[in-house]
Amino acid sequence: LATTVMHLGATFAAEADHASAIKHLSEALKAGNEVAGGWPRKVEALTLLGASQAAHGESKEALQSFDAALELWRDQDNRAGEASVRVRLADTHRLRHEHHLAVQHLTSSLDLRRALNDRDGEAECLFKLGGVLSELGEGPKGREHLRQALALRKELDDHYGQAECLGAIGEQLQQEGAFDQALSIHEAALALRRTLEDKVGVAESLNNLAVCYGKTGRLDEAVLQLQECMGLMEEGNDQARVAKCLLNLGACYADQGQFQDAIGQFQKALQMSRACGAQDDEAACYCNLGSAFVSLKQLDNAHDHYETGLALLRKLGDKRGEADCLHNIGAAYFNEGQTEAALKHFDEAFQINRTLKDGAGATVCLNSLKAAYIRLGDASRASQCVTLIQEYFPDQQVESVTEELEAELAEAEAAGDAPLQAALHVQLGDATDKHHDVCLHHYRAALSLFQTLEDEKGVEECFWKISLIQIAQADYELALESLTAASRRFEAPSWRDGKPDTVLHLAHLLYNSALCHLSLNNYHQAAEVLEECIKLREECEDEAGVEEAHNQLGIVYSRLGDTRKAMASLSRGAGGSFIQQDHAPGRVVGVTSLASTLMNLKRDEDARKSIAKHETMLSVYKTRGDMKSEANCYQILGQAYLETQQLLKAIDAFQACAEMREELGDTAGLAAALKRKGSALFLGGDMPGAIHDLQLYLHLVSDRADRKVFLSKNFEESRREEVEACCVLGRALQIKGELPAASEALKRALALSHESQDRVGERKCLEAFAELYREVWALKKAAAHLERALALSIQLHDKHGEASCVTALGQVYLARGDSGQAIKCLEEALALCKQSVQAASEAHCLINIADYHLNQGELEQAKAHLERAARLCKEQMDQRGEARALCGMSQANLLLGEAYVAIDELMEAMNIRKALGDRLGEGECLRLLAEAYCSVGKLSTARKVAEQAQNSAQASGAVVEEVRGEMVCGAIEARAGNFSAALLRLHAARARCARAQDLAGSKLFLDPRLLGQCLAQLGEVAALSGDKPAAQQQLRQAIQVLAAAEDKHTLAQVQCQLALTYTSPPAAGLLARQDAAGSEEALALVRESLGLREQAGERLGIAECLRVEGTILCRTGDHQRGCRQLRLALDKCREAHYRAGAAETLLELGRAHLNSPQGVVFLEQSLSIRREASDLVGEAACLRALADLHAYLGNSRAAIKCWQDSLNLRRELGHEAGVKVCLEHLCALYTRVEEYARVADCAQQLRDIAIQNKDEDGETKAMVLQGKCHLNLGNSAGAIEMLSGALAMCQKPEVQRKEQLLVREAEIHDRLAQIYLANGEDALARKEVEAVEKLKKKLGKDMLRGVVSETAPKRHIRRKIFALMP
Repeated sequence: LATTVMHLGATFAAEADHASAIKHLSEALKAGNEVAGGWPRKVEALTLLGASQAAHGESKEALQSFDAALELWRDQDNRAGEASVRVRLADTHRLRHEHHLAVQHLTSSLDLRRALNDRDGEAECLFKLGGVLSELGEGPKGREHLRQALALRKELDDHYGQAECLGAIGEQLQQEGAFDQALSIHEAALALRRTLEDKVGVAESLNNLAVCYGKTGRLDEAVLQLQECMGLMEEGNDQARVAKCLLNLGACYADQGQFQDAIGQFQKALQMSRACGAQDDEAACYCNLGSAFVSLKQLDNAHDHYETGLALLRKLGDKRGEADCLHNIGAAYFNEGQTEAALKHFDEAFQINRTLKDGAGATVCLNSLKAAYIRLGDASRASQCVTLIQEYFPDQQVESVTEELEAELAEAEAAGDAPLQAALHVQLGDATDKHHDVCLHHYRAALSLFQTLEDEKGVEECFWKISLIQIAQADYELALESLTAASRRFEAPSWRDGKPDTVLHLAHLLYNSALCHLSLNNYHQAAEVLEECIKLREECEDEAGVEEAHNQLGIVYSRLGDTRKAMASLSRGAGGSFIQQDHAPGRVVGVTSLASTLMNLKRDEDARKSIAKHETMLSVYKTRGDMKSEANCYQILGQAYLETQQLLKAIDAFQACAEMREELGDTAGLAAALKRKGSALFLGGDMPGAIHDLQLYLHLVSDRADRKVFLSKNFEESRREEVEACCVLGRALQIKGELPAASEALKRALALSHESQDRVGERKCLEAFAELYREVWALKKAAAHLERALALSIQLHDKHGEASCVTALGQVYLARGDSGQAIKCLEEALALCKQSVQAASEAHCLINIADYHLNQGELEQAKAHLERAARLCKEQMDQRGEARALCGMSQANLLLGEAYVAIDELMEAMNIRKALGDRLGEGECLRLLAEAYCSVGKLSTARKVAEQAQNSAQASGAVVEEVRGEMVCGAIEARAGNFSAALLRLHAARARCARAQDLAGSKLFLDPRLLGQCLAQLGEVAALSGDKPAAQQQLRQAIQVLAAAEDKHTLAQVQCQLALTYTSPPAAGLLARQDAAGSEEALALVRESLGLREQAGERLGIAECLRVEGTILCRTGDHQRGCRQLRLALDKCREAHYRAGAAETLLELGRAHLNSPQGVVFLEQSLSIRREASDLVGEAACLRALADLHAYLGNSRAAIKCWQDSLNLRRELGHEAGVKVCLEHLCALYTRVEEYARVADCAQQLRDIAIQNKDEDGETKAMVLQGKCHLNLGNSAGAIEMLSGALAMCQKPEVQRKEQLLVREAEIHDRLAQIYLANGEDALARKEVEAVEKLKKKLGKDMLRGVVSETAPKRHIRRKIFALMP
C-alpha cells in the first residue's frame, strides 16, 4: 500500500501537481511507518516529498523531509544517497537565500562524490557551487568552480553539461559588467546548443547574447536575437521564457528612446509573468515600467509602479533588485527636486549594497548621495561620501568637495569678499572634520573674519564648532573656554527671542559644558549645569534631551555618592523604562543595581558606538596612508575593546598601535601603547608578555622623564599612569613567582606617588603591597598596609577604595581564623559598595562573603550568595565576575554532592573566560574541572583536563597555578592507585613551593599554605601506599609550615590527617592491636584541631574532627565512645547538607560494626549516598568494606556481588592495584562456594596483570592457582602442565632467587608430588618429594609450615583448593 501510494505521489509530482503529490507522499510515509521491520522505500518517499514541498513553496517543510532522508542514508552508511540528499538540501537553502548553508551541503556532497569516484555527481556539485558562490558575491571563486565543472564534463563528453557551464560563466561575467568577455562565452554556448538541437538552451543563449549586445550599444543586434529567442519559446509554448524575452526586448526599445514601444513590451511581459506565477519577472516588469514612465515625465505612474515592484522584491528577498529599485526611486525624486526624499532612498540603497559587498552598486549610490548633500549645502556629508568612494575604489579619480570649495575660496579672496570667505572657511572646516588640525585652522580663520565683521552669530557658530573638535581631542579645559565664548550672548537678560531653537541651542551648549566638567571630575559644577540644561529642555518639551541629561546627572550624583538623587535622576532618564518593565507587586528595585546597571549599559553602548565609528575610520586612514591617525585610532579601539571585554582584540589593537608609533619614531606614543598592551596582557593571563611590555614602558618613561617639571599639566597624569603600570607589573611578577622583583616594582610605584603627592596612587600601592604579603602569608604585614590604605581612602572620601581595603582586611582575618572580624569586614564592604553605586563591586563582595560561608561549612548560604552575585554580574555585563561566581557555585555544589551540576558550572565559567581571552582564568577552570572529574572517579578525563590546566598555567607563567596543577595530577594518580607516579608529581610540586626568596629582609616561601597542602598530600599518599613513617614525617613538616604561616584552617585539617596515621582499621571480626601511646597522641592532635575549628566556627571542620576522633576511639577498642562521636559527626554533616562527609562518617560507622549485621546497614547507607553523588572512588571503598563484612557473616554470594561491583568500578577508574585485590578476593570466595571455573577465570586475569607488569612472583602464583583449579575440575594433565610451567618460571636462571619464589617452588613440588602419586607415577612423585626436602633444609621447616604436606603424600587427594599465599 505504501509503495503504491508513493508511486501515485511521484506521478503527480512529474505532472507538477505538487499539492496532490505532497498529500499522497505523506500518506505513503504514514502507511510505511506501520510496516513491520520498517519500510525499505521510506528514504525514497521522503526525498520525493521534500522535492514537491520545495517546488510548492514549502521550503521549511522540505528541509525537514530532506533532513530525515539524510539521517536514514547515514544510518544505512549509504554515502551515494547522502550526497544526493545534500544536493537537494543545498538547492532548498538556496531558495531560502541561506547561501552559506547551501555551500556547506554542496561541499560535503562534493567530498562524498569524490570519495565514491562519482564524476557526474562531482561535476553537478561543482556547477551548483559556482552558482551559489556567485550569489554570495564571490564571482571569481564561483567561476573557478564552474570551469572545473566544465573541464570534468568535457572529460565525460557531456555536451549538454558543457553548454550549461558556459552559459553560467557568461551570466556571471554579465553581472560583473564584463560584457565583451561574456559575449564570446555565450556565442560558444549557443554554437554547442544548436548542434544539440536544444531549443530551450538556444533560447537561453540568445537571450543572454541580446543582453550583452544591448549593454555594449549594439541594440539592433540585441533586438534580432530576442526576436529569434521569442519565436523559439512561442513554438514550445514556454510562456515564462517568452515573458523574459519581452522584458529584455522592452529594455532594448527603452535604450533606443522608444519608450512607448518599451512600455507595450513590459505590459505584455507583466501579463505573462502573472499568468506563470513568476514573481521575480513580475517585479522586474513593474520596475522597468516605472523607469519608462519617469522618462515620459509621468511621475505619478512611475512611483506607483516602482512601489509595487519594490514590495514584490522585498517579498522575494531579492536584496540586489531592492537596492536598484530604491536607487531608481531616489533618482526620480532627485529629478523632481525632492532632495530629502531622494536622500532617504539613496541611503537605503547604499546600505543594502554595502551589506551585499557590491562595490560598484555602493559607489553609484554614494555618487548620488554626494550630489544630494551638495545640493543641500552639507559639505561635511558630501566629503564623507567622497572618502567612502575612495575606500571602495582607491584608484578611482573622484572630484573632491574640498577642492571645489578651495577653488571658490581663492576666488572670494581675490574678490575681497570677506563674508563669503568666512562662510567658505566654515564649509571647508565641515568638509575636513576628520583632520582636526586642518578643521581648526578653517574655523579659526572664519572666527577671525566674523569678529572683524562683528557678526555675532558667525562668531558663536565658530566657537561652538571649535569646542566640538576640542572635546573630540579630549582637551576639555579649552573646550570649556570655547563653550563659554559661544554662550556669551545668553548672558544678556534679553537673549530670549521667542524661538524654541534658541533655547535648545543654549541647552546643548550647557550639556556639552557639563560633559567637560564631568571629564575633569568637577562633579558639583557638572550637576549645576545639567540642572539648568534640564529646565531649558523641559521648557521646549524635548523629551529625548531631558532623558539624556537626566542620565548624565544620575552618573554625576552617583560619583558624588548621593544615591537618592542619582536614583531620582536615573528613574527620569533611561531607568524609568527599566523600572516599568520590571515592576511587580511587592518588588523593590535596588538603588545600587539599577543605577550601576544603567551606567554599565551606557558605558557598554558608548564603547560599542566608538568601536563602530573607529573601525570605519580605520579603513579611511589606511586608504589615505595616514599612519599617525591610524595608530591613534588603534589606541582608541583598544580601550573600547577593553570596555566591552574583548581582550584579544584589545591586545591586537594596542600591538598595531605600538608598531606604528615605533615606525613613526613617536616614543611617547609608543610608551602609552605598551603600557596599555601590558595591562591588557595581564588581564588576559599572559604574565611573561605583560612583564616584558610594562618593563619596556617604564624604561621608556624613565629615559624621557624630566622630574623637575612639576608645572606641566601632563605631569600628574603621567605619574599616575606610571604608578598604575608599576602596580600591575608587581602583581604580574608575583604571579610569575619573582617576589623580590615584584617588591621593587611596588616600591617604585610608592616613591612615584609620594613624589607627585598622588594619595590615590599611594592607596593603590599600599593595597598592592598588602596583596603581595597576603599571598606569601605574611598576614600581619598585610593587615598593617591595609589599615594605612583604609585611612587614606577615608580621608579622600573614596568609598570604592574604602570598600576594597575593607574586603581585603576581611580576607586577611579569615585566613588568620578570626571569622567574627572577617564577616564584619566583608559585610561592611558590601554596604560601602551599595553606597557608592557599584553593583559590580557589590557582586564581588557577595562572592567574598560566600567564600566565608564555604569556609564555615554553611553551604546553602554560600550558594545563595553566589547565585545572587552571578545574577548581578550578568546584569552588569561583568563576565569576569560571572565566571568567578560560577566557579564558587561549583565548589559549593561539589560539597553538597551535586558533582555534575558543578561540572556544568565550571564548563560555563571556562567558556566565558575563553571568550574573554583570559588564559589564566581558563587554566583555573580547567584545574577545578579536573578536581571535579577526579571526585566522581572519571580519572582518564580528569587526567586529560589536568594536563591542559598544566599547559595553560605554564603558558601564563603562573607558578602557583602550575604547582596546584601538579598537585591535582598527583591526586588523580593516587586515586588510580599509581602511588609512585603520584609521589613523583607531588615531590616536583613541593620542590617548586619550597624555594625561599628574600622579601623585606626575610626568607619567605612563595605560598606557605600551598607548601603545607603539598606536604599534607604527600603524607596522605605515603599512608595509602603503606609507608606510615614517611607519611607522619611529611605531615609533621606540613604542620610546622602551616603553624608558621598562621593558616589555622589548613593546619586543623592536617592535624586530623596525622592523627589517623597512628591507628589502622581492623579487619572484619578482629580488633586491631594499637599502640596506646600513639593513640593518645592521635587523640591529642584531634582535640587541638577541634579547638581551632570551634574557635573559627567551622561547621564542616568540627564534623571532621568528631568523625576522626570517633574513628580512632573505635580502632583502639573504645567502641561505645567512638560510635557516639561518629553519630554526632553524622548529625552535623546532615545539618550542613554535607553529603560527602555524611557518606564518609557512615563508612566509618560500618567499619566500627564489622562483626555485626548493623554494619551492613551503615555501609549500605554510605553506598547509597556515594552512588547518588556519582563518587566512584568512595563507592568502591564502601563495596570493599561491605564485601569483607558479608564474608565474615557467611554471606558468600553477597560478598561476591560486592567484590564484583568493586572490580568493575576499579577497572573504570583504572586502579590496577585495586583490580588485583578484587580478583584475589573473588578467587578465595569462589573457592569457598566451589565454583572452580570462575576461580580459573579470575586467576587468568591475575596472570595477565602480572605479565603486563613483569611480575614473575605474581605470574607463578596465578599459575599455581590455575593448576589447583584444573585439579579440582578433574583435569590432572592440565594441572601438571600449569604447575610445571610455574616451576620453570621459578627456576629461570635470570630470575633472582628470592625467598618468596623458593617458597612458591616448594609448594609446586609438593602439589606435583601429590598429583603424580594419585596417578600412580611413584617415581615422579618421589623425585618431587626429594625436591621439597632439599628446599626444607635450605629454608627451614618453619618457613614451609602450612605450605607443603607435613607427612609423605597419600594416594587419596581431597579435591579442595588451597588459598593463595598472602
